[in-house]
Amino acid sequence: MWFTRLALLVKLRRFSLAEVECEQFKLLDAPDLYFEFYPELYGGRKGAMVPFSFRLLVAELPHYLGKHSTALDRLNSLLTTCHQVLFSYLVIYFFILLLSLLLLHPLI
Repeated sequence: MWFTRLALLVKLRRFSLAEVECEQFKLLDAPDLYFEFYPELYGGRKGAMVPFSFRLLVAELPHYLGKHSTALDRLNSLLTTCHQVLFSYLVIYFFILLLSLLLLHPLI
């Protein structure tokens, strides 16, 4: 719901108001924005409640206000996080691939 509100504010070119609304979400990595923080509600579900599109919108919002350096810093931080996630998936994928090859073709 917050993403829709902020996206509409940006579409209406109300950048200053969108920035004020975003100030509540300074830390999109706060513990209470992860499913693990509420085990009684979400059981064993893992991950962030904040969608990527919302993170991207918050990261690029300073650009519209002329704060290009801040926008680049936030976008670079988001890119770094994406690289970390992709790398962890690749490591898991190659481990599973190696394990399956060893099980199908034992060395002995």
